Amino acid sequence: MPDTVQAKRGRGRPRNEEGDSAAADVLRRSGAKTTLDRKHRAPLWVQLKNQIGDAIARSALAPNSRLPSEHTICEIFDVSRPVVRAAISALAADGRLIRMPRKGVFVAPPRQETDFATANLSVHADLTARGHDVTAKTFEFVRLPPDEAEQRYLGVPPNGTVVRIGRVYFSDGQPLTCTHISLPGHKVPGMEKIDIEGRSIFSTLREHYGLVAHR
Repeated sequence: MPDTVQAKRGRGRPRNEEGDSAAADVLRRSGAKTTLDRKHRAPLWVQLKNQIGDAIARSALAPNSRLPSEHTICEIFDVSRPVVRAAISALAADGRLIRMPRKGVFVAPPRQETDFATANLSVHADLTARGHDVTAKTFEFVRLPPDEAEQRYLGVPPNGTVVRIGRVYFSDGQPLTCTHISLPGHKVPGMEKIDIEGRSIFSTLREHYGLVAHR
């Protein structure tokens, strides 16, 4: 019977009791205010989210460090478990915390900074070369008359057109950047009829029109 009870307690739950005290000490020393203002107009979960988020931003809670259990956080901040869960969920949605099944909740590592101005590569090619899984969602792909800026910079002939492409790029499943590209229509005839989904714009220009972007 005791063995059965013990198995039920451990099933599906993080086995982090051993390090919970140490994680709690780190949280207490992080400078986060453990007394929340119940008269403040901001809900308790928002205050808790801000306190933990600020400690992460100041590196008082180091990347990859584990937070204490929900129960311990409840005791530290004198709040209920739904408050803790709401705060953690919001921080996880922001990418500042990572939930790891059967292990606990950890401070996310810093987001990787990416330099796009290193070469005449597209976002797609640049990130792919760095080993990232890159996808793109095209939300605009049309041929139409140029505006004043496009006319001036692209040298579009009278009564000419431009091809506009708008895309959101995702790196490893996370939205990374939104790009707007304008191309002189007379140099890319029929481009709006090409299937560009899942393809690099600059590779398409090179393969179909022999065009290479210089900057």
